[in-house]
Amino acid sequence: FYFSPKEGLFIFLFLFLFCLGCSPNQNKNQVSHQKNVSRSSSEKSLKNRILWHSWNQAVLKTAQKENKPICLYIYSPLSFWCYKGEKLFQNPRLLPYFQAFYMVRGNIFDYPELEKVYGQKGLPSLVFFTPQGRFFGLLYGYQPPKKVEAFLQQILNLYQNKRLLQKRFEVIVKRKKARKEEFEALYLSKNEIRSDLYQEFDQWCRRNFDLYFGGFGKGYKVFHFPVYLYFLLKYRREGQNILIQKLEKTLHQIEISPLFDRYDYGFHRLAGKRNWDDPFLEKTLSANSEFLMAYSLLALFTGKEEYKVKAWKLYQYIHDRFRLKEGGYSVGIPFGFLKTGSFSCYTWSQKELQKLLKPEEWKVVELYYGLDQRGDKNKMLLSIYRSEDEISQLLKIPLSQVQLLLKNSIQKIKKRRKEKGNPKPLSQETISSQAQWLIALFWAYRGLKKEEILNTALEELFYLEKRYLKDKIFVHPKGQILLEDQLWMALAYLEAFLVRPFSKYLQKGKNCLEWVLQNLKVNKDRGGFRIGKGWKGLASRPLAKMDFFENVLAAYVLVRYSFFFNLPKWKEESFKIFRLLGSIHTRFGQFAAFFHIALRLYLKPPPLITLSKRNKNAYSLWKKLYLNCCF
Repeated sequence: FYFSPKEGLFIFLFLFLFCLGCSPNQNKNQVSHQKNVSRSSSEKSLKNRILWHSWNQAVLKTAQKENKPICLYIYSPLSFWCYKGEKLFQNPRLLPYFQAFYMVRGNIFDYPELEKVYGQKGLPSLVFFTPQGRFFGLLYGYQPPKKVEAFLQQILNLYQNKRLLQKRFEVIVKRKKARKEEFEALYLSKNEIRSDLYQEFDQWCRRNFDLYFGGFGKGYKVFHFPVYLYFLLKYRREGQNILIQKLEKTLHQIEISPLFDRYDYGFHRLAGKRNWDDPFLEKTLSANSEFLMAYSLLALFTGKEEYKVKAWKLYQYIHDRFRLKEGGYSVGIPFGFLKTGSFSCYTWSQKELQKLLKPEEWKVVELYYGLDQRGDKNKMLLSIYRSEDEISQLLKIPLSQVQLLLKNSIQKIKKRRKEKGNPKPLSQETISSQAQWLIALFWAYRGLKKEEILNTALEELFYLEKRYLKDKIFVHPKGQILLEDQLWMALAYLEAFLVRPFSKYLQKGKNCLEWVLQNLKVNKDRGGFRIGKGWKGLASRPLAKMDFFENVLAAYVLVRYSFFFNLPKWKEESFKIFRLLGSIHTRFGQFAAFFHIALRLYLKPPPLITLSKRNKNAYSLWKKLYLNCCF
């Protein structure tokens, strides 16, 4: 190519400047600038977040190295309030306070002992320890950010002032001593079982039963299954129809309330109001198992077909929705989608329903669910407000037309609900909740007489033994051995024996109880059991604590096994527990399960007939007599 001198000079200058622009020094500067930007951004991100650590035996060592007090956050992935509590850790005003602690997370399904020791008053809970593991503070339940900030500031000031911290330790020790002395006085003054126990419990039931909405209490309401089981047993023995009517009233009010999920099925855990409204929208395996037990026993005792249908539907729902791919059953279904915290699948707006339904269908649905009486039209939970007869009178149309319009609209709502999506069950499971499900399955089989239910129960029993049974006891995957796991499994083996009279079931249940008696006793003379056995964790003896309901359950299971194996010592042990708990708790009316065991303790079952394959008629006769006395 030929270039003129001017053109050649221009090209030379262009190439020279281009080379200067691509010099290695400039590239290095650009790279170093990018590194500095990335470092500053990473430093900012570290400042704006909390470094979480898992709950394990190395917590104390690492906390001592960093010389920071420990803040243990106990939570449940099922709970709505725990989801709200997670947002506190993203609050910019609270971040500096949390970063001053060595932060530890504890999921109650991975570490069930945490809830029993520190989280019984409410979840989520923040528990504070020194780096050496001495407890000095607790904040339980969800609290607004301002209260949390004030509490954290107080805790940090307490930790930094050695004199105040030492006084705090002395107060904790004094409280423990005072409780011990109070217990000693109560135990010595009430070392016998009261004779008027039944009368007091019956009076408590009459005073506290809600005649209009069913259930017990005026605020938060749960389905108190031990009380209703007491009602059913008393009805079986004495034939008082009013006891069955109370249970039926409660179940009916729950079924028409938002506590019952009528578009997917199943029951939520807890209601916030007297009329079973404002439910906590998580579903647990144990709560739904209790409803299955109630329906199965009603079907068995009353023979009504409607209870058989409801029990069968609930069994199918739990089996389909809670079943995990790897085997076993989930501990529960959270209130919504964990990442977003949304529970829009349960709530409806007026505009959404009006778009979905025809005008004539909307009129019926509005009256049926009482949406015309609602102030908030955006996030509405659907509960039945009027009957079909009332709607036909208000709209002045035939009852058959109301039923047809309701049927079509409910189908449309169900379809829309599926499109919204349902929360998926957690992948976590617990031994105790699955044991309760197992007991419900055996009771459902006895009420419905369906082989499919029995096969499911036997499969679940095989799965639990294969995964958790080690050295004749049930061990948690993290290594803890808990009292409630052994008790519920012993009870499940007993129910399995009553359905399939194989002596191996009784022997396996007996093995669990023998381990409990040898390893978890609190006091030989007074009785009572610790909540479990495992690694000690942060506090000096966290697993030495007693749980009221678990000890009631222990007394109940020991009594029942003492009948089968003719062990009077086990029955004496249950009486010791009964006297012990009666000493600790003076307000008997609050503890329904306590009175449930009272009934069991005073029952006198027929003598045990020797079980053998040759003597099937004798066994079936004894079984009928036993069930009439103890169910």
